[in-house]
Amino acid sequence: MRAGRGAALPAAVLAVLAFAVVIAGSYGLMRVQVRETSYQVRQAQAQAIAEAGLEDALNKVMLASNWKTGYPQKNFAGGYYTVSVSTDLEPWITSTGYSASVAVMGRAARTVKAQALFDGLYNFANSTFTVNWLMVAFDSAVNSNPTCRTTDTLPRRNCVFGSHVFANATVATAAGALRIQGNATYATAASTAPAASTVAGKVSLAPSSSTVLVEDGAPFLTQNDNNADRIDPFTAYSTTTMILSVNPTIGNVTLSSGTYYFKGINVTSRTLTIDLTSKDHAVSIYLAGSLYVSPDGHIDCSNNCTTNGGGCRAYNVHIYGQGGSTLTLSGYNDVGDQDNVTYLDLYAPRDKIVINQRMLGRAVGENVTILKPSSYGTSRPLFFFDLQFGFTQSTGVRWVSGSWSESYFRP
Repeated sequence: MRAGRGAALPAAVLAVLAFAVVIAGSYGLMRVQVRETSYQVRQAQAQAIAEAGLEDALNKVMLASNWKTGYPQKNFAGGYYTVSVSTDLEPWITSTGYSASVAVMGRAARTVKAQALFDGLYNFANSTFTVNWLMVAFDSAVNSNPTCRTTDTLPRRNCVFGSHVFANATVATAAGALRIQGNATYATAASTAPAASTVAGKVSLAPSSSTVLVEDGAPFLTQNDNNADRIDPFTAYSTTTMILSVNPTIGNVTLSSGTYYFKGINVTSRTLTIDLTSKDHAVSIYLAGSLYVSPDGHIDCSNNCTTNGGGCRAYNVHIYGQGGSTLTLSGYNDVGDQDNVTYLDLYAPRDKIVINQRMLGRAVGENVTILKPSSYGTSRPLFFFDLQFGFTQSTGVRWVSGSWSESYFRP
């Protein structure tokens, strides 16, 4: 009996050891499960943050189609995201989300990538868009020299349908003939719709107005290319008033590739030449004042219109109005079918724009008016929208189907 009692001690020890092993195993398993749960939570948070960055960037591209800056680090939901935007016309946007940091384990990260597709409208007025003469579209990637007539059935002579117009208030068209080779959309129900006979596409009332942001030029007020290496002759530029003047006293003026900040541009009886020797070169002008081109003055962007040249590409010549002024183009009135020289992106959502000459590019303004100079032939369109531009309507950007991709790393 004593022997039996002595044997119970080892059995009890073994039972305690076995229980301890079970407890230790359960604890280890619990730690693994807790770690895995924490990891999954952090991954889910990182995914949500990455997608938020993607949507943030898409909204920015929607408001300013030429935005390529991205975000080096933007805080969001306890973590942050980084965003990069490609230089493609329809850009690829890559967003990486980082979760909140957890002690020892650090952050989880997930990356999402998708391509933005523009499918909204092209030319925009924050208030009224007035069209008194024919506007058509062309694609400079196919041919930068449209020569169609007002009587042509499109597509013909490098002109196509697609010069759409969106206005928050009214789209007004002159009666008597076709004025818009595209759709016309207005966002104020009380406004009078343009006559269907003046619009080749659809006339529709938008469900809401759109917001287009000014391209802020403040960073370039002091950091610009307003210097003797870029402006020839440099006497055309006043370092005191920051106004560029082109007139008979100064003569013709040439701007080379660069970023400029002017408080006014006056072109009278002479030519302002935009000289871009490479297709990768561009002129960006931040304009905190008026632009005036007289009927006998010209802006010529047709130099180097070759495969590798930068000329004849309006998306390489930007004028970013800063608001409160008027941009008037009245040059090159008496031109022929092939006198395509003024290629411009007039992006001035808080400025008035008056186009009274043959122009190729885009018009975004507070109020936009397309007139017809008396000396301009009745057989020729006046405004040619370049399909290579992005769009500026609030519903005008979406993700390309099948372009979405995801990746992640596990710490």
